[in-house]
Parts: sequence; structure tokens; C-alpha cells
Amino acid sequence: MNNRIITNYQQHNKIIGMVIFLIMDIALNSVLDYDKINDHIANNIKLGIFGLQVVIQISIFLILFLATADTFLFRVGLINILIHTIRFTLLIHPIYTILTIAVGAYRVQRLSQGSWILSRLWKDQTFVALSIIQKICKSTLRV
Repeated sequence: MNNRIITNYQQHNKIIGMVIFLIMDIALNSVLDYDKINDHIANNIKLGIFGLQVVIQISIFLILFLATADTFLFRVGLINILIHTIRFTLLIHPIYTILTIAVGAYRVQRLSQGSWILSRLWKDQTFVALSIIQKICKSTLRV
């Protein structure tokens, strides 16, 4: 097989992997924020799901880096142009990951208290503010 064809397959696989991880991130975010199952599962499982979401976000960032490493600009050393092209994503993704950690830590901390349930959590102004900022950051990242 031609090296160019192999490279195209590798690039497509990275993009498909990133899309799968993005869907998983959205699904986990939805389950953790809106599913009432949070009221009935153990705290260590909530923490595990939250940790999985953070690992997925880090994986997305790594896949993005690997996908850019296969570009012509990267190979010929024009990294400044490449970084300028994806600068917004490189800045927003770490901010989104930090916001996800903040929202998740706050959620797990509140829900681990015996009297807190998901519907009460959504009445907490701190959680709502963090969640809204995280979702706005996520929507700008995906555009």
C-alpha cells in the first residue's frame, strides 16, 4: 500500500477516535449533571465516572495533538502557523477541563453529603454558575 494512503487512514482513525471520545464526554456530562440515578449510586461510582470524564478530555487533547502532528505544516516545521490556526482550541480545551474538574468536584462533594439530591444541587447558585460557564466553554470548543 502507498504511504500516503496509510497516512490518510491513520488521520481518519484519529478523527474517528476523537469524535467517539467527544460523544462519550457529552454522554458522561449529561448523565452526571441531569440523570437522577446520581441520587441512588454510591459516591465512589460517581467519583469514578467523573474521573473517567476527565481522562476522556485529556485523551481528546492528546488526539488533537497527534492529529496536528500529521499535518504538512508540522512536518515542514511551520509550527507557528499551525498553532495560530488552532490557538483558540489549544486555549479553551484546558480551561474546559479545569471547569469540568471544578464542577465535578463540587457535584461529588455536595452529593456525597447525605441530604443532597440532584434536584437540590440545581438550586445551588454556585453549582449552577459553574455549570453554565462550563457548558458555554464546551459549546465554544465544539464550534
